[in-house]
Amino acid sequence: ATTEDFARDAKTAMEYLRKEMKFKNVGILGHSEGATIAFMSGADNNSGLFSNPNFIIAIGAQTVRGDSILIDQSATMLKQGNMPADIVSDYVEALRKMYELKIREGNNMAVDSIEAICANWENTPVHTSLKANLKKIAADNNPWLNFYIGFSPAESIAETDCPVFVLYGEKDIQVRPELNMLQMQRLAPKATVKLYPGLNHLFQHAQTGAIQEYGTIEETISPEVLQDIVDFIFFKPH
Repeated sequence: ATTEDFARDAKTAMEYLRKEMKFKNVGILGHSEGATIAFMSGADNNSGLFSNPNFIIAIGAQTVRGDSILIDQSATMLKQGNMPADIVSDYVEALRKMYELKIREGNNMAVDSIEAICANWENTPVHTSLKANLKKIAADNNPWLNFYIGFSPAESIAETDCPVFVLYGEKDIQVRPELNMLQMQRLAPKATVKLYPGLNHLFQHAQTGAIQEYGTIEETISPEVLQDIVDFIFFKPH
């Protein structure tokens, strides 16, 4: 199943709520990939009378193509792990080339291409380990990954015309606000876009934002975020 399949599922659920359950005001709250799905639903004007959400709440929403998100995640995690800057640069550039090939060639991409991409790398244990990881990603023909890396939600965001509330965590390293927030404001100038200091991708108060930190934090989600969502749903005209 791909993000596109999940978007169809969401549309079907929304239409059920309207047609069968008779709810008139139905919105979508989506987190991360779910935010992309919300915008795909908001921009879809060809699925019948009941298709579009009345409002969208997008939590940790990406605005760039999927490969850019994955590359940025890798770079950030390597830096957090104190990887030398030159090695991070080598890996990020190789990852970018590998994803471009994967987008162009899909399942026909030869894993041997990684050797050519990494031809100028030093022969160190770290480079060898990173090259093996690139080969593993290149060999992964998972339909979700192949769709995700080539899809950008920018057009869907720009075409969504219902009320939108977008939330970003300042310490989010999976969908970094530095990469996505300004683009969101350009694509959706009427949206309410808010940055929350100190919050990670799960909107917990965090020290580093690292993925390994998620399970060590007792807080499930910031109460301020929950209150802002409630206020948006109940007090903003939809």
